[in-house]
Amino acid sequence: MAPYENNATPILMDLLVGRFEWIEREFNAKLMECNGMRLSKAQLLFMSHLDDGKDRSTSMSEKLGVTRQAVSLLVKELEAKGIIKQIPDPRKASAKLLKKTDFGTRFVNQAMGLMEAIEKDVARNLGEQQFENMKKALAADWNKPGE
Repeated sequence: MAPYENNATPILMDLLVGRFEWIEREFNAKLMECNGMRLSKAQLLFMSHLDDGKDRSTSMSEKLGVTRQAVSLLVKELEAKGIIKQIPDPRKASAKLLKKTDFGTRFVNQAMGLMEAIEKDVARNLGEQQFENMKKALAADWNKPGE
């Protein structure tokens, strides 16, 4: 049973997580059709936070709120898929920067196209105005009341 089933209205967190999971399923179905690959939720979040060629594993750990060991595993998985590589950090000899490979760049471009297609489907299903209102509400600064 979902946590909100006893409530008349689902809580926001459940709605957001549910929609993220829906998007992830749609994305991976489209990705599988295009190139036979899928990404885990963790890999999707990692790639959406990666500042190409500027992040190290430690900064990704901080961005994602996970351990460096978890990031290390994600890096190994994404390297095995050919999406990212580690390159020397010119500012610190012992550190490595995380950078998309050429394939990774093409992959991310393809992924953005798939996400745009998913957004168009959602907009068509909800109606353009409701879709734009949803995006506007999600993009708003929730820290400032009434704005």
